[in-house]
Amino acid sequence: GIKVAANYHRKNGIGAFHSPLHTFIDRSFLPTLPEADVLSGVGEMMKAAVIHDRKLFDVLERAGPEMVRTKFAEGPDAEEAIR
Repeated sequence: GIKVAANYHRKNGIGAFHSPLHTFIDRSFLPTLPEADVLSGVGEMMKAAVIHDRKLFDVLERAGPEMVRTKFAEGPDAEEAIR
């Protein structure tokens, strides 16, 4: 499964360890992130893609550097990656 947790009194003290049915993303927030946080998120996306989603893996492999540069804020590849 996928870990969705927060540190509270200990590492991952609150959370769940299963894939969510839906994820909602406010894309207007992404350009405000430091590049290091965007790269960290891409690492998490790659883990999920390797395990669950070949199509996402292909998009990240093809357009990953451009999506990081734009912080996933524009373009059809970013739209496909954040679906």
